[in-house]
Amino acid sequence: MVLPVLAITVIVGAIWWLENRHDEGRSSSGEEYGPRDLAAALVPPGMEVGTEEGKLAPNFLLETLDGKEMRLSDLRGQAVVINFWATWCRPCRKEIPELVAGYNSYRERGLVILGVNLQEGKGIVRPFAEEFGMNFPILIDRDGEVGDEFRILGCPPPTSSTEAESCAASLPVRSSRKAKEPTYRVRSKRTTSKSELSRS
Repeated sequence: MVLPVLAITVIVGAIWWLENRHDEGRSSSGEEYGPRDLAAALVPPGMEVGTEEGKLAPNFLLETLDGKEMRLSDLRGQAVVINFWATWCRPCRKEIPELVAGYNSYRERGLVILGVNLQEGKGIVRPFAEEFGMNFPILIDRDGEVGDEFRILGCPPPTSSTEAESCAASLPVRSSRKAKEPTYRVRSKRTTSKSELSRS
């Protein structure tokens, strides 16, 4: 008699949990996380959206590690570096301390670094971020759609011994002095020097 009641309670509890939990693929406003269209009003005449040098970076909306939300277009006009990474990526482990040092050196001058984790859960990402002292915003790309949009293809498999490639592609967002509109340059270098982080 107790077993059927317990089974029914577990089933009802599971159904309640599934119906009432926060949908991790959607923002609090109901908008899906991932790539988002850039409003036409934000695209200056003659500019295109894309990942190629000189184009406006594709927009996205992602949840941060601390449960907030971040949209790339909200950072318009600021110096931004987007770093795509994963906890298992050995080259990423080598470059994270450099990014932290660069952020600590240049954030007072307006540098923003976004660490976009590729397809790992918060339970895996949080201890890694704490271990490496990642004090810049960490965004979670659960489905890898933003990484796909930015054409991130350089992640070696976790068993790879080749460290020549990096899981990271950095995208500095710099304001153009002439047009007063941001221009973008996609870089695939593994490391970022201090001179590259400084604003021109």
